[in-house]
Amino acid sequence: MGNRRRFQRFLPVVMVLAMILSFFGTNVFSSGSDIKGHWAEKEISEWVEKGLIGGYKDGSFKPDASISRAEFIALVNRAFEFTESSETGFNDVSTKDWYYSEVLKAKAAGYIGGYQDGTIKPKNNINRQEVAAILSRLLKVENAADSAEQFKDKGSIPQWSKGVVGGIVAQGLMKGFNDGTFKPLNNTTRAEAVVILSRALNGVGQTVSEKVYDTAGTYGPAAGLETVKGNVVVTAPDITLKNMIIEGNLTIAKEVGNGEVYLKGVTVKGKTYVNGGGENSIYFENTVLLTVIVNKADGTVRIVATGSTTVQEVTLQSNAKVEQVGTEGVAFQAITLAETLPANSKVTLIGNFETVDIQATTVAVEIPRGSIQNLNVDKKVKDTTINLAKDAKIISLVLEAAVKVLGDGTIDKASGSKANESSYKNKPINMTRNTGGGGGGGSSSGNGGSTGSGDTTPPTIISLSPENGAKNVSLLRDWVITFDEDVTAVEEKFITIKPVDEDIVVTAASEDTEDSEGKIDIPVLSDYVIVSGKVVTIKLWNYLMEHVYVDEDEYETFSSETEFEMMTESDDPYSSKVYITIQKGAFKDKVGNEFAGINDKSTWSFSVSYDPLTPIEITSAFEDEGNIEEKYSMDGGNVSLPVEWTKVEDAQSYMILLTDLDTDHFVHWIVKDIPKNITSIGEGYSRTDEMVGVELKNSYPPFYAPNDKGYGGPQPNIKHEYLLEVFALNVEKFDLAEDASPEDSLDAIEAAMHEGKVIGYGEISGTFGPEIDGTKSIISSTMSDTISIDTEFTFDVKVLDTKGKPIRGLVYSDEIGQYDFDFKLEEYVYLDVISVVESDETPGLYTVTATHGAEEEIEITGYVLGVPIISGNLSFKVIGNPPSVNKIVLTSKDNIIDIDGSDELIIEFSKELSDESKHAILQYLTEQGIGIEAENKWDTWYSKQLWIKNTVESDAQFTIPKNLVYDGSGNSPAEDIVIKIPKKTLSLNGISISSFTDTNPTAGLISGIIEFTKAEDESIVTDYTIYISDRDTEGKWIKDLAKYNVEAKNIPTYHVIIDNLDVSDATTIRIEVQPNSGEIYNWHKFSEVTDNSIGGDEGEPDITAPKATSITVDETGLKILIVFDEPIVLHDSLSKDMFTVKVDKDEEFYIIPVIDYKETENQNEMELTLEEPIKVGFDVNIGFNGEGSLSDTTTPPNFVEPTLGLGYVTNNSNVGVLTDQN
Repeated sequence: MGNRRRFQRFLPVVMVLAMILSFFGTNVFSSGSDIKGHWAEKEISEWVEKGLIGGYKDGSFKPDASISRAEFIALVNRAFEFTESSETGFNDVSTKDWYYSEVLKAKAAGYIGGYQDGTIKPKNNINRQEVAAILSRLLKVENAADSAEQFKDKGSIPQWSKGVVGGIVAQGLMKGFNDGTFKPLNNTTRAEAVVILSRALNGVGQTVSEKVYDTAGTYGPAAGLETVKGNVVVTAPDITLKNMIIEGNLTIAKEVGNGEVYLKGVTVKGKTYVNGGGENSIYFENTVLLTVIVNKADGTVRIVATGSTTVQEVTLQSNAKVEQVGTEGVAFQAITLAETLPANSKVTLIGNFETVDIQATTVAVEIPRGSIQNLNVDKKVKDTTINLAKDAKIISLVLEAAVKVLGDGTIDKASGSKANESSYKNKPINMTRNTGGGGGGGSSSGNGGSTGSGDTTPPTIISLSPENGAKNVSLLRDWVITFDEDVTAVEEKFITIKPVDEDIVVTAASEDTEDSEGKIDIPVLSDYVIVSGKVVTIKLWNYLMEHVYVDEDEYETFSSETEFEMMTESDDPYSSKVYITIQKGAFKDKVGNEFAGINDKSTWSFSVSYDPLTPIEITSAFEDEGNIEEKYSMDGGNVSLPVEWTKVEDAQSYMILLTDLDTDHFVHWIVKDIPKNITSIGEGYSRTDEMVGVELKNSYPPFYAPNDKGYGGPQPNIKHEYLLEVFALNVEKFDLAEDASPEDSLDAIEAAMHEGKVIGYGEISGTFGPEIDGTKSIISSTMSDTISIDTEFTFDVKVLDTKGKPIRGLVYSDEIGQYDFDFKLEEYVYLDVISVVESDETPGLYTVTATHGAEEEIEITGYVLGVPIISGNLSFKVIGNPPSVNKIVLTSKDNIIDIDGSDELIIEFSKELSDESKHAILQYLTEQGIGIEAENKWDTWYSKQLWIKNTVESDAQFTIPKNLVYDGSGNSPAEDIVIKIPKKTLSLNGISISSFTDTNPTAGLISGIIEFTKAEDESIVTDYTIYISDRDTEGKWIKDLAKYNVEAKNIPTYHVIIDNLDVSDATTIRIEVQPNSGEIYNWHKFSEVTDNSIGGDEGEPDITAPKATSITVDETGLKILIVFDEPIVLHDSLSKDMFTVKVDKDEEFYIIPVIDYKETENQNEMELTLEEPIKVGFDVNIGFNGEGSLSDTTTPPNFVEPTLGLGYVTNNSNVGVLTDQN
């Protein structure tokens, strides 16, 4: 038999089966499995230890397996602790999917948006560029397309993702491969996902710092605030922290003992862990905390809130006293007595509380005084008391478990399913009574014996199926109990399934039982237990489908598509052995005598099969993993295969399926509704009267095989593997239309697996197609054996099969991620391939274009689909390109650049020259009288740049002999280098800097907008550089504070946004604007901001983004004017691709590309230029998909959010008069 490849498609079934295996077996993953020595071993081990990700049942982790979009989303949610859910989802995600809640969390968090068709494609593998896009949104990383230019495959990075890829790479969150590529379309592996998210959590790979206070004393400034970037740990008593902002977590460690710790004016942005302290111990004064977790190994911790302290939530995992003293309102918003709170714990609550949730069992809650707005008792709670003193009050008490309420305090309202069953010393003022259920018909209140029948014998079991001691029982079959008399089921009683091995850690659970950890509880009065006279039938599979769920914290273990591959029978049957218990009184006879129950391991115990399907043996015209004859192929006769299989008991029909495993399950044959008494189909029966069952559509397109119903034989361009399967079903007619598409058929089979309709399964595989012959195939080149570094070169590969025939249709594509060719230089070193193109004229001939980036001799070995090409290995000598001059730059401190003795001339070469060449050039220039005025001649070289104080006439030129110019490998230019000093001017005239107003309310930080006008002559200006520097009282430079670049766009006014720039130790701030060109740049036009202007007014901030108020199109139909309700700023990240112009009329619509955009003289407007005019009479809708690219002029800026409807106008008569419908 094969390896159950079909089940890789049946994800829902795999998840449930894996859950059952997790119940009936142990989780044996350990860090000593297949991650040992893996490049990501450290990060994977850390995540496994933290419970962020799990391994597989066979003990492996599969670090190099691909991860799906849904799985990656769940990892992100877990790592970043996202809990809020969106109210709307996506078209391809249903409430039954395990990832339903994860996707809603991701949408609420804002890092996924879905596709235009309203889908999210959760089952697709997530590629590297998609991961980059998620991280960019998640961490609000700025786009940096330039950073993506470093990769050799930059051309394969789509325009939409180039900015986000570059931004993520620039932040160090993702990196390229050793061959210099990024591979944006490669699937992301499990290991990559863990490492990338670890970097994101740890601040781009940096370890979070930790500050430890281990000596008694007071820490923090007397005035102002101190910010601690990382975590803080207190390890000694009698420590006071004051006036601090802690960016990470705060831990009051167990070493504090019973001592005291004070927080005064402290804000903790992470979590606060209280692991130490005593009964008069931890004080929060004027402090802001988000989450406090109390877990002290022994004794009671007292936590006191005073002043303006606010704590969002407190989780109590050990004895505690939580008290509010002298504060108004509610200091503690939410208190949770966690399930992990030890039995017999005591919790005291004093003060005003918004919400208190009790989840712990056998605890005492003391409330001496104060009020609780909402107190909720979970259904799992048992043996718990609430002592409500006279001065205490509960506004709303919700009881899903019975408790004892002691004391003379007041309860305004009590409700919940167990409100009536709880006891109260002081009755609630209002009681909402439980009206559900009714007790099952009120005549069975224990008086069954009063009928006079005299029957006092309880019902007993006479048979069990499966019988006690049975082996490999299928989960699909019903379990049956037969009594000696008729019985009925009793409400709130359970049949329980447990593993025999008590040490097994069970993660399966039912959502609606009171205590389901470590077992599966099935209510006897339910749709899953059918009582008919003496016979009780347990519908286990139905129950599992609806009630066993995947723990969100452990979903990795159960959701991988490769999971079923390791679900073979265990060598240790004990690991799958279970026993069944039944509660006393779960069933009773007609007069009310109760069944005694089953309460031991030995009465009903058996082993559960890891494979619930009955195996089917298949025989066909080929052996398993053998070759398929040509007559069964499409072009070889298309004779349908004979198929014979073994009978499955209880089968009502059979189904045959033949698919291509190498082309995403291309369907060649589907036959359904084969009668249960038929176990063979003869050769060539397809589309004949002898065919039994119903033949469905195959995947061949109509132009290739018009008769698409029935058998369509294999016909690959290269050898493929084919899977022949037989399914046994428990239904006579399979619910699938005869004209269903192949995709619908596969989905229907998946659904049938999920619903338990498939009860038997078998498969065999065979291969067909030409095989590559590495001895007949040839790699050759007509080029010289000497090539230049980083220069494209080509060679040919002729691919032949074992019969000497050419093989066509091979692919090498970044776009679809398919690479049929490999070219190696060494064992793990690959050639940088740009493209492989198949010849239109010569079958089987492929031309390869490649480059190499190192000066060395290389030998290329070719592989086609892993087969080495023996004949014709290529050898090349790669030589470096000779040095050349990249650019000549003039600098001047004058407003008008001209040539004089004070100007500096910069010559930049294409590569760094050797030290000997640099020295020879300096000496030559000195001898020629051009002159080097530096005291140390070597100081005039800066890497590839030669800086010269020019003493020659303007518009002059001089020559550097070619023999003086050479790199470290001796490469020299073919001609002498002529340096011509340009005579150009770059004017600062016209540039003016408006006064800068600091709008930041915080001293030491400045925010605002620098506004400056363009240069008078902007014809040779490429961009402007804006410098912000610190100057002393005489105007001398101290240090640079910031630098910004703005592209020259020939607009009247430019804006640069400054946000929270730290100038706390600056004397005088100078803002300078420098125009640049390709050959010349100038010194600066500047204005100064004195330290007196630092710190702005604290007004109400503007938080409203600009809104388009009107959209008009000019008479040419080529330009669209967008008017906003306030001045706007076009940021450098804005691009024309961010605008979508959709034009439609009736049923016709099309998209017109935007080829340009610009600001107008009115700061409230911008103009779009289209590639083609809008047709008369068509409506226009403008979409915008650029985050962080278009904003108002406030600081911080309010950005226009991506939207499908930035503006919408209707054309009533002609293009020039569109009316605004926004």
